[in-house]
Amino acid sequence: WISVFTIAANGALASASDFPDNGTRSFDSPHSVSTTVVDGTTYLFVGGGSYYSGGLSVFSVASNGTLTNVENVSDSGSLNLRGDVSVTTAAIDGTTFLFAAGRLDSGVSVFSVAANGALTNVANLSDSAGRLINTTSGLSVFTYDGSTYLVVAGEWDDGFSVFSVAANGALTPVADIADDSTKLLDNLHAVVSGTIDGMPYIFTGASLDDGISSFTVDNTAPLVASIDRQTPATSPTSDDS
Repeated sequence: WISVFTIAANGALASASDFPDNGTRSFDSPHSVSTTVVDGTTYLFVGGGSYYSGGLSVFSVASNGTLTNVENVSDSGSLNLRGDVSVTTAAIDGTTFLFAAGRLDSGVSVFSVAANGALTNVANLSDSAGRLINTTSGLSVFTYDGSTYLVVAGEWDDGFSVFSVAANGALTPVADIADDSTKLLDNLHAVVSGTIDGMPYIFTGASLDDGISSFTVDNTAPLVASIDRQTPATSPTSDDS
């Protein structure tokens, strides 16, 4: 099921609509959701899956929060949508892209999003030597210095890889950050990025290290550098790198 809530000024939640999977849609066991606006319409993207399947469903969102299913894509062929699917979006040079990563396919599929919510597959990338996206567990997008980047977490690789995203949605690897004694990336489960005072940062959460880490991003080598980490049992430590 997908549930939609309205949020009052005081933070109170009220149910607006509920939407079940009915066998024709592709979000069995929903794992990840993301929203974006394309040509004035708000869309909700839902990634779901199981051990043997996976896929995406797209919904338009009305002003009252009701959902209308407009597109469904199931894993097949070269798509990397098997298992729990993580989703996120970005707009590049007027085109909106949906990035989807299937946990069991250890890869990313990229789709362009039309004004009516229809998806067109434009790129697919699988784990390979040097990459750290085995058992993909999360995605995040950030922009820096006019370029868009996709961060892909690899649970079994204990690290993450960063890719630049071209105007056509193609992915090019630019950084691979592996766990070591100075980071907390063992069994990486979550990744998110944010911008503070114009500078992008990457934040991660790893279950076996029981901790979170933060990384800075800039155009000097290395592109991504560890700056801080915390666990429940220790005080924060910072790196000069």
